[in-house]
Amino acid sequence: VDALTWRAVTTRGGVRPRPRAGHSAVAFGRQLVVFGGAGAASTYGELWVLDMDTRDWVEVRQRGDNPGPLSGHVAVARGRHMVVHGGNDSLRPTRLLARLDVDAATWTDLKPSLEGGEAPTARSGHCGLMLGTRLLLWGGFGSRGFLDDLHAFDTAPDALVEVRIEPGDGTHCDVHRVQVVFHGLQPPPLHMQWYRRRR
Repeated sequence: VDALTWRAVTTRGGVRPRPRAGHSAVAFGRQLVVFGGAGAASTYGELWVLDMDTRDWVEVRQRGDNPGPLSGHVAVARGRHMVVHGGNDSLRPTRLLARLDVDAATWTDLKPSLEGGEAPTARSGHCGLMLGTRLLLWGGFGSRGFLDDLHAFDTAPDALVEVRIEPGDGTHCDVHRVQVVFHGLQPPPLHMQWYRRRR
């Protein structure tokens, strides 16, 4: 990263994920956890882990409330858990909210309280990131086209709160220190809005 250079990583062994798009890939230390995605004719619900030291892929047997085939979802790390939201289940966008215990490979459905908030509508291709204990969800594509709403799910008390700002339609966001940059698709071509975390 410091040198701003790309290097191809050659994995070992004959077992590896099938080619796919719309999957998630989240780093947990020296492990890369890959979930879901879609191929030319189907959507996948597989969970793969790449050991970055040995460069070996392992397909992990999932337990609990497995979300099933999913693509275009958001996945973020929260400690040793991966929180997943939305995505297409091969038929339509969903409003799924689930958590994977990475060490136990066990899924749990999340049913947050709506304290002053409103649950996000079904969507895929949206943006999500962790800011402190909050998972921010923004934009994406739903049944009525592109979306421009922002929601914050506080993973500590499991409460969902809608954050009312208007960053514009889009699908990308990035965190910088205690601020979040949103950049979207609709006019203007690049639209930025700041969300500052309370100290």
